Amino acid sequence: MANTFRVDSEELRARLHALFGSELRIDRELGRGGMAAVFLAFDSALERQVAVKLLLPDVSVHGDVVERFLREARTVAALQHPHIVTVYGVRSRDDAHAIVMQFVDGTSLDAVVAEQGALPPAQAARLLSQVAAGLQHAHDRGVVHRDVKPANVLVDDQGNAYVSDFGIARRNDGAIVTRAGFVLGSWDYMSPEQRTGERVTPAADQYAFGVMAFEVFTGRLPFPGTPAEVIRGHMDTPAPSLRAVVPELTPTIDALIARMLAKDPSDRWPSLAEARLRLDELAEGRTSGAHDVVPTATPAVSTRAVSTRAVTIGVVVLLLAAIAAWALGLFGS
Repeated sequence: MANTFRVDSEELRARLHALFGSELRIDRELGRGGMAAVFLAFDSALERQVAVKLLLPDVSVHGDVVERFLREARTVAALQHPHIVTVYGVRSRDDAHAIVMQFVDGTSLDAVVAEQGALPPAQAARLLSQVAAGLQHAHDRGVVHRDVKPANVLVDDQGNAYVSDFGIARRNDGAIVTRAGFVLGSWDYMSPEQRTGERVTPAADQYAFGVMAFEVFTGRLPFPGTPAEVIRGHMDTPAPSLRAVVPELTPTIDALIARMLAKDPSDRWPSLAEARLRLDELAEGRTSGAHDVVPTATPAVSTRAVSTRAVTIGVVVLLLAAIAAWALGLFGS
């Protein structure tokens, strides 16, 4: 698939004007990836700023990509929650396709961590609790995000978090919102079962959330290194202790994240509701100590019901898929 990063911004503005006419005043481009560009616009009728996500021209000719894009709009439109970016509408005509959504005046969580490093525990807990609330809302409605990471969390100027980019989400009814034949996601955050092509459930989002939480609390990833080292870490290596990096964190938080990062989905917490309870305690300065016990289900590799041969094959296949996906420009916005 062609690299569309250099498509002229004015050309994209013209496509948006053809789609929306005087309904929206297109102000400026906010950013883009391999699949879509996002513009800041002004809704004249409702007198509010909005973000408009436009599918790039070179990919809009592929029917499966267009279907994935429009399915994202339908999926997120059904998720009305204060910590999920709201979809206001969609416009599709000929080879131009756009989603109109809430504009979050702020930055991404990965930019916050890149600038500040490890966040103060109470601030980190508050942001992560809000993300957990948004994800749990999606899970309760049968939607798995499948690409939870700091880049897909927006933080506004008041410090509120919003889950964004459900572009590769999946419904638990089996409707997959991805390009067939490829495993999509982000290698630094992807769960072991997602890497080996197993059925993806809310537990996969919980794992990715755990990786993100580790990074927000410590300023580093649990499994850094080369692509091969990252994969091996997520598949075979127990996550390091948060308290080894940030000693002031409580055993409760350490145990909470450790269980999220269990290799076997059945060893993780039943839902992210448990995470919210513990994170809220930390954010509000409540340290009762009642939960400061390492859970019985720990992320031991031996509980993972996958043979070494299966893991090896899975890693090889996924490395090949990653190379192919990179070459085709499928890792989009």
